[in-house]
Amino acid sequence: LLEHLANWYWVNAADGKTTLTVVRPCYVVGEHFDNSGLQTMLAKSVVYPQPSRSFYQFLWDGDLVGAYATVLTHNLGGLYNVAPADQTSVPEICSITGARLVPGPLRLLKPGADLLFRLRLSPFSGHWVTLGDPLLDSGLLQSTTDWRPSMSSAAALQKYLTTRPGKGLS
Repeated sequence: LLEHLANWYWVNAADGKTTLTVVRPCYVVGEHFDNSGLQTMLAKSVVYPQPSRSFYQFLWDGDLVGAYATVLTHNLGGLYNVAPADQTSVPEICSITGARLVPGPLRLLKPGADLLFRLRLSPFSGHWVTLGDPLLDSGLLQSTTDWRPSMSSAAALQKYLTTRPGKGLS
């Protein structure tokens, strides 16, 4: 919704006096950031559609703060993706977390998630059963400024898993 409003503003209402910036991060992880969506991939078993074709990008929360600070100090306007250059596949995520990966067909997993959600046995509906996240390219921010993520996607995930208080790997 926010991006639609920003696009409308840039096309219809831009007066030249106001700078509007949208920062679009990938999956943010960190010691100050917990993500309920990530919790499903931290289970002992993960059922996932086409896992070898599904990817996520993980960004350390401090890197997001750095990106915001960079955008503000450079007085940038526009839309900026914020993500590491690499991505982490679902099989790699399960390897890092020690989860057992069970591939399943998307056409069955979506209605299955809807049913479990309606029965209050799952925290998410079939709406969230996807083939990973869209991969972001932060090339514009990096070519415009000196901002760079401090670590790779997999390293951010690994650091997140070790810094979660009392919630290390099972």
